[in-house]
Amino acid sequence: MDVVSAWTSLTGLTKKGGSGEISAVDNCGSAATVAGVGVPTAPGYNQNGGSSVPNGSPDILDMGTSAQAAAAVGIDWADILNGTSMTRDVTIRGGSGRRRRRSPRVGP
Repeated sequence: MDVVSAWTSLTGLTKKGGSGEISAVDNCGSAATVAGVGVPTAPGYNQNGGSSVPNGSPDILDMGTSAQAAAAVGIDWADILNGTSMTRDVTIRGGSGRRRRRSPRVGP
């Protein structure tokens, strides 16, 4: 999966107010800063009130059409839905493990 922004939405994003920050700045310095928000041209990013919240390079990435945005993200939805996108290498079995004793209830 390619990380194109701190918050990527294929259906647009609406933010109410200017509190908080959506930041894509890597404070560890091990990766380049990406866009704060990545959205398709329509419906895009909309914020009602306050100063613009996204912070990145660029702050808001216009990813083109919805199809172009989906292609840029690179998630294989068909494989995820079919359960073939990842191969497990650990199996955790349920069943007869140790049971915890419950403490008697104290109080009302």
